[in-house]
Amino acid sequence: MEVFADNPKQSTDLIALSKVIKDYSDAFDNIVEMQKTIGLNPKDAMYGELRSAVHAVEELLKGNDYKLLSNMLQLRRNEKDFMLRLDNKYWQKWEQNSALFIDAIHLSDLTDEIKSQVISNIKVYGSAFGKLVEAQRKQGFKPDRGFKGEMRSTVHQVDELLDRILISSRKTVEEYISSVETVAYLAFFIVRLLQ
Repeated sequence: MEVFADNPKQSTDLIALSKVIKDYSDAFDNIVEMQKTIGLNPKDAMYGELRSAVHAVEELLKGNDYKLLSNMLQLRRNEKDFMLRLDNKYWQKWEQNSALFIDAIHLSDLTDEIKSQVISNIKVYGSAFGKLVEAQRKQGFKPDRGFKGEMRSTVHQVDELLDRILISSRKTVEEYISSVETVAYLAFFIVRLLQ
């Protein structure tokens, strides 16, 4: 920045650029930390919680009632649709379908103990899925939302600042070259006159 000490506009832009790069780094760190919270693989973090909860329900239903298992698979489909599309409507569908599923559990021929376990595990599944939805929302359902949106905004700011700095630097260099050329020509003419 000392190079631009004579040009306060460039110094200001460089300070702003430094701040925006820090903001970008913070936004990137937020995305990384949120992804770690969500999960880096299917068995990790929130993904792992979802997987465990749903497998517990599937185990309880295994071989008992194919209609209930089909309903359970519909919940999994809503979950997967959400994960693929990051659209809140799939969370809403999941909530509707889970209410219907719990009603079907109550009406089923399962023992009271199994019904209680299934409903308890569905609630755990719903809680884990709800946390995942909220974490994804914070991260950003779309590139211009959440942490992703913050990072994208800083990228645009960096581009704008770099353009201004480059234009200003180019102008400063051209002015400097012009003044050096002028001094060089003057020195040359003075030397020629003195000879």
